[in-house]
Amino acid sequence: MSRSDTGLRVRAAVLGEYAQPMTVMDLQPAHRDEHTAIVEVLMAGLCHTDVSLAQGRIRRRVPLVLGHELVGRRIDAPGAEGSASGRVVVTPYPPGHLVARRAPRSGRASDIQVLPTLATAAGDPVHAFAQVGAFADHIVIDERRLVPIDDDVPDQVAAMIGCAATTGVNAVYDTAAVPAGATVVVLGLGGVGTVVLMACCARGARVVGVDPSAAKRDLACSLGAVAAFHPDHAELADALDECLGAPIDYVFEVVGTPRTQQQAVDLTRPGGCAVLVGSPPEDATVTFNASSLVGNERVIRGHANLGQDPASAVQRVADLYRAGMLPLDRIPFTIVGLAGINDAVAALDDGALVKVLVRP
Repeated sequence: MSRSDTGLRVRAAVLGEYAQPMTVMDLQPAHRDEHTAIVEVLMAGLCHTDVSLAQGRIRRRVPLVLGHELVGRRIDAPGAEGSASGRVVVTPYPPGHLVARRAPRSGRASDIQVLPTLATAAGDPVHAFAQVGAFADHIVIDERRLVPIDDDVPDQVAAMIGCAATTGVNAVYDTAAVPAGATVVVLGLGGVGTVVLMACCARGARVVGVDPSAAKRDLACSLGAVAAFHPDHAELADALDECLGAPIDYVFEVVGTPRTQQQAVDLTRPGGCAVLVGSPPEDATVTFNASSLVGNERVIRGHANLGQDPASAVQRVADLYRAGMLPLDRIPFTIVGLAGINDAVAALDDGALVKVLVRP
């Protein structure tokens, strides 16, 4: 960020067209009110949702600054929000009263339409995904999105808490309320899927992971999974039941494809629950056998963090991390700058990486 005669300048990676590289450029604030805060970005997380947006599988208004989880430092009003050093976690999920006031009945919190917060030098609007736009050196954001984070949580861990870590923990603790002794399968062992696996282990469940990557399967086992399988494993359903010693109580789908969503329901035992966490393409449809759902009393739950209080969710994750029950620092991460973000998107999309962090 820099200042000139024309005011504040924000350096950001901008997606101008879907499935095209992002371009790093200078922007300026376009809309500010009494709740606006300026936050210096220390580190931001690259999520699969950002990848899906970059590739056009999910669409929002463009031009668009992607990124929706970060740790930063508020600079416009030092001490207004933050720890002793002023650090904050920025959450893409507005507090409940903001959602209730603005969200359409059929929408998601990240779909709430507000005035664009950024603009080009020519004054053309640039949107920020989830009203965050984390892939920048600074962001312009509603101060009610800021949650203080203590200094004993490292930047690389704090950067994951705003979305990846809270999404995984909330899915396990709240949406599914997984009890001790439950049998669980996690489909997809990327950043969020690995957090889901950790959280299930913290709850005392028996967990098996499923992912094409041998490295991710090995990581899952080192984190407490009783086993991990390739999705093409022969007779996968039988192998999972045998490994867990019982039918599967909960299946967490953290990939976001119709095939894996269908698989999640099929693997769940009668009376069990399939929790869909991955973000599918917007036009994706899945067909379930109605008789199987009704006759077997299977439950399908979607999870998107909409009902969560951001401050409480962040604090819970931080407490679990401190207690050693959620070892987020064991997730392998790759750090890139804004200039390397396009290569990082491609690598994450190919499944080559578990987690990417962006340091502007």
